[in-house]
Amino acid sequence: MDHWMGVNFFLGPRRGLRVFAIYINRRGMVRSGGGSEIFYTFLNRPFPLLTLALGTLGDGGGAAGIYGKIEVSGEAGVVDWNGFLHLEKAFATERDVVDVILGGSATVKITSSLSTGLRYLVQDLEDLWENEEAEGGMLQEVSFLISMKKGTLGAGLAPGIVMGRSNGFSMTFETKLMF
Repeated sequence: MDHWMGVNFFLGPRRGLRVFAIYINRRGMVRSGGGSEIFYTFLNRPFPLLTLALGTLGDGGGAAGIYGKIEVSGEAGVVDWNGFLHLEKAFATERDVVDVILGGSATVKITSSLSTGLRYLVQDLEDLWENEEAEGGMLQEVSFLISMKKGTLGAGLAPGIVMGRSNGFSMTFETKLMF
C-alpha cells in the first residue's frame, strides 16, 4: 500500500509551496521518501487556471530527483476538474531517462465546503514507447476523492486502487493552508 501525505502552503492566491512524505509497502518491502515543490498559477477565473511547478524529491527507491509539472484546472457549475502532466528525472542508473505521469480528476460540490469525485493517474506512461521500461511497467490508479474546505483551511482524502506492475491499494491525505 502506498501512502502520500502532503501540506500545501498558499502564499497568496497564485503561488505556494508544497511539502510531502511518501510511505510505500509493496510485497513486504517498506520504503519512504519525500520532497517539496514551488508552484505558481497563471490566469484567473473564469478562464481555466494554468499552474506550473518545479520540485525535488527523494523517492521510495532511495533516488534523489527533480520534476516539473504543468496543470490545467477549472470549474463548470458545481464540477471542479483538473488535468496534469508531470515529468520526473531520478538520479539513479537503474531508472528511466524521464518518468512521465499523467492524471486528472473531477469533483462535485455537495455543499459549499464538501466535495467528492474521482481521480485517475497513470505512472510510467513512457512504457508505451520504450522497448524496456526500467521500473517494470506502467501503473494506473483510480481513487475516490473527498475534500472539505472551510475558510483558509482544507483537507482531502483519496483511497484508491493501483493496477499494473504491482496491484494494491493507495491512500493520499492532503491539507491546505492559505495565507
